[in-house]
Amino acid sequence: MSSGEDVSKNLESLKSRYLNVIQNHGQNGNSPLDLVVTPENTLFMRIRRSTPIRQFELKNPEILDLQKLVDQNQVPLLLGSIPLKGPHPQKVYNATVFLSPNLEPEVLYKKIHLFDVDVEGQPPVRESDVFLQGEKPQVWDFKGFKWGMSICYDLRFSELYHQYALQEADVLFVPAAFLVPTGEAHWEVLLRARAIESQCFCLAPAQGGRSEGADEAFRETYGHSLAVDPWGKVLIDLDSDNPTGVVKLERAKIKKVRRQIPMKGHRRI
Repeated sequence: MSSGEDVSKNLESLKSRYLNVIQNHGQNGNSPLDLVVTPENTLFMRIRRSTPIRQFELKNPEILDLQKLVDQNQVPLLLGSIPLKGPHPQKVYNATVFLSPNLEPEVLYKKIHLFDVDVEGQPPVRESDVFLQGEKPQVWDFKGFKWGMSICYDLRFSELYHQYALQEADVLFVPAAFLVPTGEAHWEVLLRARAIESQCFCLAPAQGGRSEGADEAFRETYGHSLAVDPWGKVLIDLDSDNPTGVVKLERAKIKKVRRQIPMKGHRRI
C-alpha cells in the first residue's frame, strides 16, 4: 500500500486489495485464507507536520465498513496500525486492530517506541508530537500460534523481541512504513535477525511508494513487504508489481529450527 492523508482513498485501496487476495487465492483451489494483514498507517499516513492527526475509534464508519466486509467474506483482517484515539486531546496511539467475522473489533497492541529522528536527506520526523507511547509488549494467540506484536520502529529494539522469545512466540508481526534510506540499509537485515534470534516466523507488511498529502506534499516509503522463516530465509518479498502475497506458517519449520539449535535451553539473560 501507499496510504496518504486521504482516508477515503486509503479505505477503498484496502478493500480492493483484501478482496483481490481472497479471490486470487480461491481461484487456485486453495483452502480459505486464515488472515489478511496490512502495513502500518493503513487508513491514514500523516505527510505534513501541519496536518492534524486523524483520531479513529473502533466505532468509526471506516472501521465499521471494514468489519462489514470481513463479516461478508469470513476472512479476518489484521490492520497493521491506525491512529487510535487516546486520553490526550491532541495525541493518539499507533495501534494494531483485529477484525474477526461476526465479532467486535479488538485493539491488540500500541506502538512502544516512537520514531523521533533526523535521517540525512529526509525531513525530520517527530512521532512523539502526535503519538502516545504504548506501555507493554503483547502476545496474541491466533489459530494455535503465538504472535509477538510490534510496529515499525520497534524493530530496532531487540529487547522487545527477546521478551517475545521468552514467551515462546511463534510469529513476529512488524507492520511498517520505513523511509527509503533506512529501508535500503536496515529493513531486511533487521527482520532476518529478529527471525533468527527468536526462531520465529516474521511477517512484515510495509507501505511502499509515494504517499500523498495536501498541497502536493508526499513521502516515499521503502516497501518490500517480507515474510521470513525461523531459519532467516526470505519467503516472500513484495513490490509494486506484486503487491500482495500468501505465506503458509508451518509449525514443523519452527520445531525443526529449535531442535537443531536449542536456544531456549541455552539462554542466560
